This record gives sequence, structure tokens and C-alpha cells, in this order.
Amino acid sequence: MDLPKHDDPLALARACAARGARFLDTRGVDWVDQIDLTRLNLATQCDCVLGQLYGEYRKGADALFLTDEQTVKLGFYAPPGLFEFAFECAEGHTHEYVFGAPYAFEELTMAWREEIQKRRCATRGRIVVGVDGEASTEGKAPALV
Repeated sequence: MDLPKHDDPLALARACAARGARFLDTRGVDWVDQIDLTRLNLATQCDCVLGQLYGEYRKGADALFLTDEQTVKLGFYAPPGLFEFAFECAEGHTHEYVFGAPYAFEELTMAWREEIQKRRCATRGRIVVGVDGEASTEGKAPALV
């Protein structure tokens, strides 16, 4: 997977969330309908994607046999320096800044919310209204700001 440019951490979070969603799809569980978007918060152990599916983050990671590195690549977790680490691997050099965990979790929460809304809209033709009031019915999630 090509990673986005270092100046677009939300694009990287979106890429990780999309990869994580595809991974969950392979597990044969209707996971999309089990996620409560009003609770979704990647910064908490119980309200993150794995927390809502398995009771808490670590139980989910263990049940899916995921290493810590895999949970990061799949967008389930964002340790301090996630984006610097990802870009260092992709571009071969280190940036002078680090996006800390609270910022990375915020980006991942937004990315997962978009991914889930997109999937719900595409499979059911539901009208989804984003926080900005934009509605979507064509399988394209509204922008979340």
C-alpha cells in the first residue's frame, strides 16, 4: 500500500482504517452493524472498534491473533509516533515532529467513522447525515468535520 504524504495524517488514518475494515470483512462477522458510532472512540479500550466487537481492545487483538504492530497497521491502535513511524518506513527518513497518541486517535476515530458510514450506505442505500449536515445515499460517506 502506498502511504499518503507526511503532511496528511488523516489520509494515513483513512488508509489504515480501510485496511482494518477489509481485515474484519475476512472474519465473516457482520461487524459493521455492531459498531455504535455515537460511542466510537479509538482512544478508549471499550469504545474502540475492537472494544465494541470483543469487549475491550486487548481481548479483540488477542482473539484475532494480532500483534501490536499489526493493530497499528490495521488502524485499531495509534501509539505515540504512529505517523512518524509510518512515514519513516515509507520514505526512509525521520521527520522532526511526532503526532502524539491523542491526535492520532482523533484521526483514526474520524477515519473509522467514515469507513463504517460508507459501508453502511453502500450496502443498504441508507441516507447518512454527517455532522456537517451533508447527506449521502450513493455509497459515499459524507465528510465529517
